[in-house]
Amino acid sequence: MDRGLSYWARRAVIFLLLLMVLAVAVGIEVGLYAGCFDSDLPPAG
Repeated sequence: MDRGLSYWARRAVIFLLLLMVLAVAVGIEVGLYAGCFDSDLPPAG
């Protein structure tokens, strides 16, 4: 019982971490994409 609980808790933590990383990556991409229209600089990358 305890092993199963820790297993699902670990999976939930990993899922939340991946979701947070994905949200940060998407936020950075959207920020850079929107920043391309506001500045005269060419898009980075």
